[in-house]
Amino acid sequence: MDDKYLPVLATITLVLICLLFLGLWRKSGQKSKIDDGGIKKPSTSIPHKGPKEKEPVFSAPSVSPAFPVSPVTQEPKEALQKMAQKMSKRQVEIEKTNQAWLQNRINDTSLATQTREVYRLRMIPDLKKGHKALQAGDKIMAMQYFQASLKDPNASPVSKYVTLNYMIDLARQAKDVDQYFSLRKLQATLA
Repeated sequence: MDDKYLPVLATITLVLICLLFLGLWRKSGQKSKIDDGGIKKPSTSIPHKGPKEKEPVFSAPSVSPAFPVSPVTQEPKEALQKMAQKMSKRQVEIEKTNQAWLQNRINDTSLATQTREVYRLRMIPDLKKGHKALQAGDKIMAMQYFQASLKDPNASPVSKYVTLNYMIDLARQAKDVDQYFSLRKLQATLA
């Protein structure tokens, strides 16, 4: 961006900030003494002879919660625990259904071999956990999960090869030459 536009942008920014504060000030309850016609309204209140209290420029809006707030008693705790147990049982059921569906797809010979191998990769839980750890940035934990996924009974030579690719990349990033070459050697034995 050219330097000639900076003063213009700074001016526009200051004007917008001033308008924002003016809007907030008006919403906070401060009323203008000038009505729409530009004429001052007559004051109907009697002047007060004492120290004047300062009104806050910004007042916190009164918020009424949508749900009544009450302290947590034993009954809601138990209800929450039961609901959490139901949810965890439901999650286990979903996982079992998912595994059965994947196993059915792996055994389906009408599907392409590559497609079946993708389904096989999805069946290895440690590989999933390794991916999550890798996405979270925990490379050490990811490497441990990938090592565990090599021992999985559902692991085929193709899934082991893919897993070793992840591990080789992690060893390369860690600049661990010994581990890099040992993993390459292990990968070569799969072929």
